[in-house]
Amino acid sequence: LIIADSLSRACIPTTASEDLENNDQICVVNETQISDEFIQKIKVEINNDRKLLDLAEVIKNEWPHNNKTLNNRVRPYSRYKGELTIENGMIYRNNSCVIPSTLRKTVLEKIHYSHLGYNKCVKLAQESVFWPTIKNEIKQMIDGYHICQRYAPSQPPEPLRTHEILGLPWAKIGCDLFEWQGIHYLIAVDYYSKYVEVEKLNNNISSHHIIKIFKSMFARFGVPQQVVSDRGTQFTSREFANFSKQWQFKHIVTSPTHSQSNGMAERHVQTAENLVKKAIEDKKDLYLALLQLRNTPIFGTISPCEILMSRAARNLLLPVKCNKLKPRIINSTEYRRHIRHNQGRQSYYYNFKTGARELPPVKPNTKVLVQL
Repeated sequence: LIIADSLSRACIPTTASEDLENNDQICVVNETQISDEFIQKIKVEINNDRKLLDLAEVIKNEWPHNNKTLNNRVRPYSRYKGELTIENGMIYRNNSCVIPSTLRKTVLEKIHYSHLGYNKCVKLAQESVFWPTIKNEIKQMIDGYHICQRYAPSQPPEPLRTHEILGLPWAKIGCDLFEWQGIHYLIAVDYYSKYVEVEKLNNNISSHHIIKIFKSMFARFGVPQQVVSDRGTQFTSREFANFSKQWQFKHIVTSPTHSQSNGMAERHVQTAENLVKKAIEDKKDLYLALLQLRNTPIFGTISPCEILMSRAARNLLLPVKCNKLKPRIINSTEYRRHIRHNQGRQSYYYNFKTGARELPPVKPNTKVLVQL
């Protein structure tokens, strides 16, 4: 303790503050890597720039305590007042040279010479040049440069938005077409019960034929409130539009390049495709395979058949107790809670895996590029 106390009283002589300030100033001047020719241009343009002349006067005479007393030409620089200095007729923010307005376009072109992205251009600029709106001007320059936009990466995906599932069976269905061994099939799936219908179309995929199949489905299960499909010509035809109007259901079409927006049908298309392929290859009865799929539980011990029709369907492949074939009430509250839980879990994992984030809204009349 005695030694420590003695050492603490024997202070090492320090350099005077004036010398330190001079060293700092010399360092700033010597570390500025700008050609002599460009330095002269900057000095000439500063003397012709009313804003920077006013700024230099404020820096020399100290900043006022109230920024409202500053004129509008100097006020944008007030937030950086503790970082601004004057050296050899030039203004610096820390180690970055403040560029007059007449030279900013030239500097921006030099920053963007290698066609780097926004973040890298900003970092490059921060090493040497400055003016208050430099970040916005870099962004505008990159956004307006057609070559950069042509080769720009895709927008990050937005958070998954799950379909609204109506609280009734067969109230909302998704539909799609798929092909296997030259034969086309139509699939329809109930968003609520996950009940799947598959119809063989052979080679007739006209709107008229598909409407006829839909009428048969609707006669069995009722007319849904909403039908979701992609933009296939069968579904975008005038005939199908008239059909939706006459049968009083809302037809919702999804993005042509974003099949995920019809994810319910797309996912069950995969299931149905695999079922069809395996059944045909193994010489099994396709409709018995569909029957078993519809009887497979999806919520505890409850199957799509039971959710849609309040009873299980008699299965020839496996024994079924008689009480399963009797009508019974399904706890719809618990089942809807189960649906919401599954949707929330799907959204969480999708957003986590893809790094999805909310994108800023696009204002009306904004020019955009479409990536094909």
